[in-house]
This record gives sequence, structure tokens and C-alpha cells, in this order.
Amino acid sequence: ALKISYYQVSIAGSQKTTICRNAAAEAVLAQAQVDLQRTELRAPVDGIVDKLLFQVGERPPPGTTVAVLLDEARVFARIYVPEHLRARVRPGDSLNVRIDGAGSHTGTVRWVSADASFTPYFALTEHDRSRLAYLAEVDVPDAAGLPSGVPLEVDFPAD
Repeated sequence: ALKISYYQVSIAGSQKTTICRNAAAEAVLAQAQVDLQRTELRAPVDGIVDKLLFQVGERPPPGTTVAVLLDEARVFARIYVPEHLRARVRPGDSLNVRIDGAGSHTGTVRWVSADASFTPYFALTEHDRSRLAYLAEVDVPDAAGLPSGVPLEVDFPAD
């Protein structure tokens, strides 16, 4: 014969309610911590903020880029290689890069596009070929600290 008093059942029910409320409060706290972490911006590299793509108070969609960073450890020049020189400029080549106000630097070709940047390939005539140019990137490691967009000239290899 099992005799359980009303008082004992009340305590047991009250303990279960307390445990459930505690678990619910911990779940709410955990979600609040996740929400707080999502409000923080973390840069993938050390760098300088070049552009902010949203203003304070705006709500960018999840996964959207909100700022453009300049990585000072990866300084490079974006150049255009004229069509008649394209065959002579390859990744790994050293080029002399003359930066306005910063003198000459040695750069290494990182990449050259296979696609022309000007004049669509399907509209080529012999006359149009001379207007083609290919985008390339040249690493210039000793030019760190220069602002973005500084004009420069590159000495391409001679024949």
C-alpha cells in the first residue's frame, strides 16, 4: 500500500516545474548569446577599412559584405596588359612598377586574365585587336603603406 500525501505530490510537481522553467530560461539565454554574437563584426584579416557599404542603423541581409578592407600584407597593383604584350607577360614574371610619389619597386605577376577586358571577343577584326587589354595583378610587397588607387606605370618586358 503506497500512501503519498498531497503535500509530497505538490513538492514533486513544483520541482519539475522549476526544472522546466530553469531549462527554458537557459535556452532563452543561449539564444540571446547567439544573437549577441551575430551583432559583432569580425574581419578575416588585419587591415584598413576602405569602404563601409551600409550606414549605422541599416540592416544588411545575413551574409552580405558590410565593409571593404585593405590587407596591407597583400599589396598588389591592378594593371592592363596591351594585347601585343599579352604573350610575354606570365605569372611569376618580375616587372618594374613605378608608383607616383613612391619611386620604383619590383613586382611579381600574380595573375593575368585569359579574357580581354575591352572589345568583346566576338566583335574582333584586325583593327579591333589593337584595342584589347588583359587585366593582371602584380604583387608589390615593398609598397605597403601606400593608399589605395595610387597611379602607377609598369615596364613590360622588351622583345
